[in-house]
Amino acid sequence: REATFLLLNLLFVGLALVILLATLATIMFEQFVHNQSFYDRAVVPLLVFIFLLIGLCVTIGWRRPEARKLRFTLVSSSLVALVVVIATAIAGYREWFALVLTFVAVLVIIANIIVLTGDVRSRKRALSENYPVALVNLVRSNRERYGGYLVHIAISIMFVSAVISAVYSVEENVVLAPGETATIKNYDITYQTLLSSDDGSRIEISAALDVYKRGRHLGEMQPSIIYHRSYEEVVSRQAIHHSIIEDISINLTGWDQDSHHAGLMAEVNPMVSWIWIGGGLFLVGGLICYWPKGRKQALSSGDSQLS
Repeated sequence: REATFLLLNLLFVGLALVILLATLATIMFEQFVHNQSFYDRAVVPLLVFIFLLIGLCVTIGWRRPEARKLRFTLVSSSLVALVVVIATAIAGYREWFALVLTFVAVLVIIANIIVLTGDVRSRKRALSENYPVALVNLVRSNRERYGGYLVHIAISIMFVSAVISAVYSVEENVVLAPGETATIKNYDITYQTLLSSDDGSRIEISAALDVYKRGRHLGEMQPSIIYHRSYEEVVSRQAIHHSIIEDISINLTGWDQDSHHAGLMAEVNPMVSWIWIGGGLFLVGGLICYWPKGRKQALSSGDSQLS
């Protein structure tokens, strides 16, 4: 495990150097132009190795690793990750680098879970505790270690969710007349009418929309544009429908006052909720690691003697 920690730190330094040198080269040399594809080629391989080592760090013991446990953890994690990747490809997400990163992230998550559950079972057998008590006492006995496991899981969840959301987001701009329907991915957006309100300090223009997913009515969404009379600034209020799988957001981009046509920008972003879930787990893991420990006070000589 000591060697994997060292190699992991070297990879983090290498990743920072690649980004730094690419940024400086763009500033210093006009002929050097790079885009997203450059970072896909230069950064993605380093990220894959970093996440593999994050998974290996928890499975490899200090000094000499136990081969049987290491083999079981890696094989089990790889099989689960492979099943997830196959399911992801069947669902239509087939960009190769996203699938590779998904495989590595799921492997890290499952490896951390297997190691944690193995430690809980060992404590249960040794001290005859039930599983919840064994888990709580195990974490309390070494909060930095087990809080770190949760942080590893959280980073993996956020990372793979961000990659999938960035790669597979779908955006479309449409202009609809009242009663017309636009389709984006699995969503049908039916534009009903244009609404307006004026409370004296601001004017708000909204588009009333009915949104369906595979025929199921999700509800009404009303993206709007707000004009404030007190200052010359236009505020756009986005309408968002959240779900555990994906979010759909709609902006009102313009309208025609006479015909009531409305311009809409709809965007579907998968896995956004999982980024927030990962962030919450990251916060919990950090609190477990760094929450102040109670100080043990030494007994005075007078307290230590029986009266």
